[in-house]
Amino acid sequence: MQILDELLNALQTIEGNVPTLIGIIASAWIVQVTNMLLGYRLNIFGIIPRHVIGIPGIVLSPWLHGSINHIFMNSLFFFAMAGLVSLHGMQTFVILSISITLISGVLVWLFARMASHVGASGLIMGYWSFIMVKAYFDPQFIDVISAVLGAYYFGIDLLASVAPGKSGVSVEGHVAGLIAGAVTAVWYPTVCQVVTMMLADLFNVLLICGL
Repeated sequence: MQILDELLNALQTIEGNVPTLIGIIASAWIVQVTNMLLGYRLNIFGIIPRHVIGIPGIVLSPWLHGSINHIFMNSLFFFAMAGLVSLHGMQTFVILSISITLISGVLVWLFARMASHVGASGLIMGYWSFIMVKAYFDPQFIDVISAVLGAYYFGIDLLASVAPGKSGVSVEGHVAGLIAGAVTAVWYPTVCQVVTMMLADLFNVLLICGL
């Protein structure tokens, strides 16, 4: 009975977070349509490794995609993985998203091959990695179920996306996402403090600037 209650609570939690997740996906599609109308010129704001012009891409790249198929597949995977992550609460979801985006983005900027790296795949891989590592070190029932479901339904496709030799695929971004998710899971309390301080500092700067 307790297991059933946990499952029902999990489903209710995910259901409550659906509007937020759909809103995030919708905003990415708005960017995609704008990018298409501009002939994908916005992709210059992706991560360009070891170039100053590529630094903003660390934050912007998850919103940029190379094709309709690219953003369509990422939308499906994002909805699934973000939904599972949101079981830990929206605060964890926000902190995890920021952490994975920054860590994976910096890794891509430092070590990836020369190209404009765009897409939310690294973020999605980070979600999956976080779920798997969390289930291993802290095997709560919902975490284990989330890890198994994620591995069964999406793991093969996600791992296939990391395989080298695929044209137009940022393998480095996917691997960086895996690393970022694992790092965040293992050192989550520290990461939480750092991200919270960063957000507080950003909020103070915005107040000073009158924004």
